[in-house]
Amino acid sequence: MKIAFFTGPAETAGYFLRDIMAHLALRHEIKVYPVIDKEAVCAQLEWADIAWVEWADMHAALVSRMPKRCPVVLRLHSYEAFATKVLTRIKWSGIDKIIFVSPAIKNIFFSNFHALDVKNEVVFNAINIDTFTLKKSFERTYKIANVTISMNPEKNIPFVLQCFHAMAQKEKRLSLHMTGTPYPDSVVHQRTQVYLHHMIKELKLEGRVFFAGRIPPERMNDWLEDKDMLLSGSFF
Repeated sequence: MKIAFFTGPAETAGYFLRDIMAHLALRHEIKVYPVIDKEAVCAQLEWADIAWVEWADMHAALVSRMPKRCPVVLRLHSYEAFATKVLTRIKWSGIDKIIFVSPAIKNIFFSNFHALDVKNEVVFNAINIDTFTLKKSFERTYKIANVTISMNPEKNIPFVLQCFHAMAQKEKRLSLHMTGTPYPDSVVHQRTQVYLHHMIKELKLEGRVFFAGRIPPERMNDWLEDKDMLLSGSFF
C-alpha cells in the first residue's frame, strides 16, 4: 500500500508521526509532504492508496478540497478543536475518517460541529518505551523533572510549580528541574517565564528550581538519568 502523509509546513508538524511512519514503512511505501501547493497535492493524491493528514490545519483544508483520488484520514490533536475558523474551511465531505487522540478532544470538536456526519475513531497517542532506557542507578537524588519543549499554557507549568512547592514543604532535599524555553516572539511564553521567576521568589524556592533549556531528544535519556520522578501538569 502507498501512504501519503501530509504534515503541513511547521518544523515540528511530523513530530508525533515518527514512530508511526517507521512502523508503517516496514510493510508499506510511504512519502511525506510537508510543503503544500495545489499541483503537488493533486499528484500526491493520485500516487497514494490512502492519504494521512496530520493536524486539522490549513493544509488539511487544501487536501480536503482536491478532486477525490483516494481515502483521506485526518488526525486531529488538540488545539485544532478550538480553531473553529480553520475547521470551517475544511470540506468535511472530502474527509473519510477523523482520528481523535482522546475522547475529550472528540467531545470538544462535536460540541462545535454537532451536526457533522463523518466517520471517526479515538486512537490514543502512544509512547515507544524502547526509546527510554532504565536508569543505571536507583540511588535517590531527590531531583524531580518536568519536561516540555516550550512554555505553552496547556503545559500548565505554574501548576507544576505549585505541586512542587507542596512536596518541597515535606521534603527539604527535593529540587525541580525543568526543560523548555519561551519562544522569543510569544508574549504568553514571556509572561509565563516572568511569573515563574516571581513565584519561585515568593514561595522561597530559590536554589531548588532549575531551568535546563531545551534538551534535544537524543540527549533526553542522559538528562533524565539522575532524576527520581517525572512531574507533568499538562492538560492537553
